[in-house]
Order: sequence, then C-alpha cells, then structure tokens
Amino acid sequence: MRGPDDAQLGWIDLAAEAPFRLGCLHVRPALREVRGPDGEPQHLEPRVMQVLVALAQAGGEVVSRAVLIQRCWHNVVVGDNAIQRAISRVRELASGPGAGSFEVETIARVGYRLTQ
Repeated sequence: MRGPDDAQLGWIDLAAEAPFRLGCLHVRPALREVRGPDGEPQHLEPRVMQVLVALAQAGGEVVSRAVLIQRCWHNVVVGDNAIQRAISRVRELASGPGAGSFEVETIARVGYRLTQ
C-alpha cells in the first residue's frame, strides 16, 4: 500500500494496489476482496474498494469529498448520494466483519477519515 504522502496522488488503480491489513481485516484491492477473522471473503464494488483504499492510505488524516472524487471517480462529477453510498458500505464493513478494527468518522463540511 502506498504511504500517507501519496494519498493525494491520482486515480486509484485497484490492480496496482498491494494487499494490506486494516485491523482484523485482510484487504486485497486487486480482487476487490475483504476477509474478516472468519475467513469468509466479501467482495466489494470497485468504487467502494477505491474509497476504502483512499481512506486507509490517508493514515487517519481527513480525506475531502473532492479528493475522493478525484481518486475514486477520476474527477467525474458525482452527486453526494454516490459518495454517501460508498461510505455507507465501508461503514457496514466497520460494524460487521471488521467490528472494532476501524470506524469511519464524518468531519462535517470537510470529509471523512478512518480511525482505528
């Protein structure tokens, strides 16, 4: 996984992202797969995996909606609903198989960040 200094780089190419751990979750971006402690894989939609990668790469720093659009939607104009759906799915991971590993915090009018 790229370091926090690279979090502002461009488009997230899932095929180029290395697997990483997020608490008890093993994340494999190229396969769009997340495995929890039970070993059962969950497959994420590409945008949801890109959002998860973007937040994880930020190392606890806030990621703005503009940066998410740049990195996950390749600067295509999207509505708040699309971003909110992706964040909601990441939150489902945090409360399901990743329970206790991380949370997604909303920073009002600024963006989102992962806390561990």
